[in-house]
Amino acid sequence: MLPEPTFNSFLTIACVLLALGAGGLAVRRGPTTRLLALTVMSSAAVLVFAGVDRYFGTASARIVAAFVLGLGFVQAAAVVAVILARGTRDTSER
Repeated sequence: MLPEPTFNSFLTIACVLLALGAGGLAVRRGPTTRLLALTVMSSAAVLVFAGVDRYFGTASARIVAAFVLGLGFVQAAAVVAVILARGTRDTSER
C-alpha cells in the first residue's frame, strides 16, 4: 500500500511543473509550445489548490481549482486550433 501524500509532496510536484512550464515559456518561441507551457503551469496551480483543499478543507480552493482547470481546457483547445490551422495552411500552400 502506498503512503499518504503530504502537503509538501503536492507543493514539490507543483514547483517542478511550474519550473518546467516557465522553462518552456522562456526557451520556446512558437505559439503552440508557449501555450502548452502555460497549460503545464496552470496544471501546477490546480495541483496546489487540490492540495490546499485536501489538507485544509477549504471549499473556495475547490472552486478556484475548477476555474483554473477550465482555463486549462480552453488553453488546450487553443493549442489544438493552432495545430489544425497550421496543418491546413501547410497543405494548401503546396
